[in-house]
Amino acid sequence: MRKVCLVNIGDSREYGQIDEGLGLASSGLEWIAGVLKENGCDVDILDQSFAGLSDYEVVKRIQTMAPDIVGFNPLSSHRKRVQDIALQVKQVCENIVTVIGGYDATFLPLDSYAGIDYIVRGRGELAMLELVNRISAETRTRIAGVATRILTGTEENLDERAHSLPLDKLPIPYRSDEYLQEIVERNEPVSLVSSVGCDWNCAFCSTPQMYPSGRQERPLEDVLREIDELVSKGVKKFSFWDEDFFGKRKQNIERADRIVQHVKEAKYPDGSVGGVITFSFMTTPGMVLAERMGLLPKWEGTVNRIYIGIEGGCREALLNLGNKSCLNPATNAKAVSIIRQYQIGFQYGFIMFNPYSSFEELENSAKFLLDNELAATGISFLHRTRPYPGTEMYAQLHNEGLLIDQVATGEVDVFKGLPYYFKNYLEKGTNIREFALAMARVNSDRRLNDVEQLVNEIDTRFAAKGILKQVFDNGNGCFDNMLPDERVVMRNYRELRKDVGKLNYDFFMQCLEVFRDNYGKGIDEIIDSYYGELDLMIAALNEIKCRIPDVAESTKSEPYQSRFVLYSAKGKDRTDFM
Repeated sequence: MRKVCLVNIGDSREYGQIDEGLGLASSGLEWIAGVLKENGCDVDILDQSFAGLSDYEVVKRIQTMAPDIVGFNPLSSHRKRVQDIALQVKQVCENIVTVIGGYDATFLPLDSYAGIDYIVRGRGELAMLELVNRISAETRTRIAGVATRILTGTEENLDERAHSLPLDKLPIPYRSDEYLQEIVERNEPVSLVSSVGCDWNCAFCSTPQMYPSGRQERPLEDVLREIDELVSKGVKKFSFWDEDFFGKRKQNIERADRIVQHVKEAKYPDGSVGGVITFSFMTTPGMVLAERMGLLPKWEGTVNRIYIGIEGGCREALLNLGNKSCLNPATNAKAVSIIRQYQIGFQYGFIMFNPYSSFEELENSAKFLLDNELAATGISFLHRTRPYPGTEMYAQLHNEGLLIDQVATGEVDVFKGLPYYFKNYLEKGTNIREFALAMARVNSDRRLNDVEQLVNEIDTRFAAKGILKQVFDNGNGCFDNMLPDERVVMRNYRELRKDVGKLNYDFFMQCLEVFRDNYGKGIDEIIDSYYGELDLMIAALNEIKCRIPDVAESTKSEPYQSRFVLYSAKGKDRTDFM
């Protein structure tokens, strides 16, 4: 039987606690490895992020392993990178076969990937086994859902999906003992999947086409058994990468609660009790339903962080995106308000620009972020939807003549170019496209990412100390049961967080007015001033972050005083806050 190496391409850690909560290894690759192992294959998984390897080191590791077949599952932003690695591997490993799969590859022709011999479309565990058997037998039998490079070109099958094992037939994902030992030593989470697909069918999302049968759940007993096996190895952190971990129906959420409670009650070899879930996805209607079912108080202390898909701040934006999970911004706002009543950290998905955006829609979405205290993560003001090949939105834009095909099928670069025209731009000659491109350039500055990561990390640390909800609770009793120095740091952070949000909102609105009224004149000066003020914010956030771990021992904390000069929305007046 052939030797197989499965490679998880990715970047190394940069932001400590927040990144650590996400988990690294791909459950899809681990499922494939499990199926291949059950059928007698020699399989290794090489996780570039976890091992902290450069691309060159990945190539050298593969050369040392000397596999017959190497498989990749890159993100859309790693397309060129994986091609370069594959081409280098072919130079140093004679007769090696290269395979690619995952969300990006499933919707692209094989010619999009130099150095790749096969694409597996959809779930790959059964197709990879068939492919390994075919290569071992040196036959040319056709495999459903597998695109093949041949002497005369390629055999394509863009509309097919690979045959997949029923979820109740899947083995426990393969993870080596050495890998799990290092996970425990580094106190990292293990990535798990308890369901695949989604029931919402949003137009901007690839999931409906990747999993056309909708949401499918693994047998609950299999998920709990997998958790138990990891617990027996000492793993205490779990990161769930389901497209929608909680689902939209009562029975889905009750099932998710069973998983949460199982993690909460886990008994470890060292005598401790209780693991944590560091990450999972949830929709805003799911959050509202979970709160109505009285589940959130039970999740405190076990669910560290939830990612909520808010997506848009007004009904027009949600309709333009083809969002199916929620078209009511009031529901989105309620979900945010609900989770802030509990000691559970959260991140959110938000798309500011879409191909049908108007300036009025952008104003309303920006106001939603400010009104719901979501404006501190400034990147949310700058995000643009990306129409991925295979999505309903991609086809719609193509049919309307709005898609720029060459850009749309190229590798994703969130800081350059737009793969579509704005309908408003074509119809009215407005400058909304130039506005979106200018905000994309702003998004490329590392300071934006630094602020978002610092805010998320501070929130997570407060959640771990059991005082996160006090960040957003303005009631008179919000500081009860807190130590005096904890109160000082909390007050400092509350005011600083509001200042960061106001800075981001005012900057966005000033830029919007410049493009709406003055064709972008003076934008460079506005951006430079914004960057300067972000530097001050980053310094203050870092100071807060450093004081959180030892807050109970600190006796010299001084109340926070705002030092930041902010611009009004029109960019005409300067206003000092605090």
